[in-house]
Amino acid sequence: MELTFSVITILLVLLVMSAWRAASYLKKISESNELAVRCLDAHELLLRKMQKEQERQGADIETIKDIAADRK
Repeated sequence: MELTFSVITILLVLLVMSAWRAASYLKKISESNELAVRCLDAHELLLRKMQKEQERQGADIETIKDIAADRK
């Protein structure tokens, strides 16, 4: 009887330790996912800025071409 309680106690302790470890892993995964989302958002913002700059430079090139054409 006493052996049964000891085995049950040990199993419960192991179960709690496993649950604690699983919760720790899930927290790390969650933090990693949050960081990945922030990185993707920053990357998306940089891509949008780059696209706007390319459009602006394209407009500048067209303006220069128009000025050159007007001079001819």
